[in-house]
Amino acid sequence: MRTLLKLVLNLAVIALLLLVVGGWYYSTQLLPAVSDDPEPRTIEVVDSGEDTLTLRPTDEAPDWAVDDLRADEVVGFDGAEGYVRLSGPPVAIDGDEVERTGELVTGGWPGAGERGSMDSYAWPDDPTTTGLPVTEVTAPGPLGDLPGWEFTGTGEAADDWVVYVHGRGGSPTTALRTVGTVVGDLGHSALSITYRNDNEAMESPDGFGHYGDSEWEDLQAWLDWLTANREVETVTLYGYSQGGSVVAACLRRCTGTEVVTRTVLDSPLLSIQATLELQAAERGIPEPVIGPLLVSTKLISELRGGPDFDNLEHVDALAEMDMPILAWHGDDDHTVPDEPTGQLGLEDPDQVTVLTYAGGHIRGWNVDPTAYEAELTAFLGG
Repeated sequence: MRTLLKLVLNLAVIALLLLVVGGWYYSTQLLPAVSDDPEPRTIEVVDSGEDTLTLRPTDEAPDWAVDDLRADEVVGFDGAEGYVRLSGPPVAIDGDEVERTGELVTGGWPGAGERGSMDSYAWPDDPTTTGLPVTEVTAPGPLGDLPGWEFTGTGEAADDWVVYVHGRGGSPTTALRTVGTVVGDLGHSALSITYRNDNEAMESPDGFGHYGDSEWEDLQAWLDWLTANREVETVTLYGYSQGGSVVAACLRRCTGTEVVTRTVLDSPLLSIQATLELQAAERGIPEPVIGPLLVSTKLISELRGGPDFDNLEHVDALAEMDMPILAWHGDDDHTVPDEPTGQLGLEDPDQVTVLTYAGGHIRGWNVDPTAYEAELTAFLGG
């Protein structure tokens, strides 16, 4: 009996040590901030037609870039000489080669042998390419200056603002997919903002991303700047992925949110627990291990100065707010689970509209731009 007890205790100690080591390792994956670094040029032009490109991935191309190349979605090809928006069904040519229909957005049409990178923004990192009036502006944030893009609306809706908040590792370019509808068609004004740990913004003192638990303070700074410097009737907050968590945290904790009358969410991070469970499963961690591992990870992360994870469960808080919400989420999202978004719709069906699509993370517009923009137009009162 004593030998058996000793064996059980030894196994328990080993299991505990493994959970601590695993929790520390997972926290090192979870906590560091991520910036929007340029993607390597891993897609090669094989042939160049009048409005088509035949492309193939190099051996160094990441899986997501290959998927973008082959998917029937609107995506971008950022070449050395020009930026091309790809659309229409991909046509397989030979082996890995794919022909895509393209529209030149800026620069010169790519030629054979040129290399480029894929991106889901479907716009270059230059707001002037939208053809809309745009100005670079700066808001004083709690950690330093925060640059952003201001798009000036026209007509009666110009004092109704849309504030875009991108996701983890994203950039203000995220907004360019719909700013033509919001500003150009509907006449709203818009801000596409940065927040801490973005390439042009100040870093967090600890170098960590907090998934909205601290980033909301920067959105507060933008709302303060906006109401102090511009004519504002209403504000719609528009959050993508982690930006959805930033928006939700701000709605719960910011001051002066009386002007916020609507919220748009795209693939939002509304439950950090569900998101960590999904990402652990995507890493191949056995299901019985995920629960104890996440307990260890969250405890160690908080001890290291990471976010308060209780502050990142937003579904119930959003459902209790008296505010119309429009949300998209893909049924094949391997980054942020769609279940919390669906639950938000179930808890507040009178004010929350959840639209699902067959696709991945932040791909509702890419899958069907026309349908996406029609729903957005209806929601914003166009």
